[in-house]
Amino acid sequence: RHGEDWLIIGDIMHRIFEGVSKGLLQEQDIPAKAEKLFGSKGMNGELIPEKIMIIKRDIETLKAKGIWQDVIMPKENSFAELPFILDAGDAVYNGRIDRLIKEDSEYRIYDYKTFPVKEKEVGYLLNEYSFQMNIYKKAVRRLFNTDAVKSFIVFTHTGEIHEV
Repeated sequence: RHGEDWLIIGDIMHRIFEGVSKGLLQEQDIPAKAEKLFGSKGMNGELIPEKIMIIKRDIETLKAKGIWQDVIMPKENSFAELPFILDAGDAVYNGRIDRLIKEDSEYRIYDYKTFPVKEKEVGYLLNEYSFQMNIYKKAVRRLFNTDAVKSFIVFTHTGEIHEV
């Protein structure tokens, strides 16, 4: 609903976050990596600087709110883009969890939403993504044999985190 540009930006942001979280991408290399990824998606060269500025602004917002340091940056006992398959009996689900961080004995799932969100949309979106987050929680419970699992949605454009 936000247009194809936001789908492309979101995909590229996920790749950047994954690279940073895994220690494979340094912050100073993000603009060059983003430019390369936009080019590989066939985006017009004139539009790329504007899209890179959106990513830079979102990163600055995440830094200002501590999310960059607490969620995105590399951490021990963490995973980025963790693949899973969950047999739920009546259905089999597969996917990738954007970020999973074990803090003490608790597993924290973070799912990035990289499109603009208005304050009045937050409640609706949290409800809409609750099914997805419950699947993620079930998968993590089984993968790590634990009941200590929480899930959060990170709205990267506003720098807000909400538990789901």
